[in-house]
Amino acid sequence: MRNCFKLLFLLIVLSGCTKPSTAIQDDNTVTLDNTTLEEQYGDLLNDIDYIKIRSADGELYEIRQPDIIKQWVQDVSTLPLALYKETDSTSGTLYSVNLYSANELNVQFSTNSVNGYHLKSNIELANAINDLLISTEIQSIIVKCTEVCNVLIDEPFPELTFEDIDDIKVFENAIRYGIIDTREAQYAPLLIMKMTFKDASPIEYLLNVPEDANIKNGLLLTSDGEAYVITEKITNELKLLIYSH
Repeated sequence: MRNCFKLLFLLIVLSGCTKPSTAIQDDNTVTLDNTTLEEQYGDLLNDIDYIKIRSADGELYEIRQPDIIKQWVQDVSTLPLALYKETDSTSGTLYSVNLYSANELNVQFSTNSVNGYHLKSNIELANAINDLLISTEIQSIIVKCTEVCNVLIDEPFPELTFEDIDDIKVFENAIRYGIIDTREAQYAPLLIMKMTFKDASPIEYLLNVPEDANIKNGLLLTSDGEAYVITEKITNELKLLIYSH
């Protein structure tokens, strides 16, 4: 819901900042009619498996659900766009979008710039981005104790559910600010962390955040085997949430 209010407010701001129609008569602002993201980026839109979106207020969103990403990229790639040969306008951007494939940045665009061209205000593209954020907004975090956890911690628990927005933010930050661990090591999973979403399939991670105060940095493991070191600050916040139940 809060994303909807942001979108409405920012669209009003954007419309107030739009240049007069006479501006597009200049030779440097020739209209490129009937173009699409597909025409501008071609094969770079293939095999996108990760999306980063930054809103006008600086909030960063990450989308990792392959089925959601595939359908969304297909849908937005054919939206009709009106572009101008003008690259100096960055004000009024509602969202900036980065599309990745196999950890490589393939495509960058925003709600007012595509492939180096200024984009005429496009409510359909803005709505498509906003709808993606709403559908993948985290609804809850579920933490389960593994067999290793049952042995190591003082008070084992079957399952914890976190629905408070501030609590969810802590788990989300563990993912967002994790530093990839390049060491070759085997990790015994301590906790299972499941993220549930409004209209998307849940995502599971393995979380190694021991109760032991001497261990300063936790670990987050993805389904494809990548490990990320969690900062000491976020590790302490996770310990407080998980072991103070």
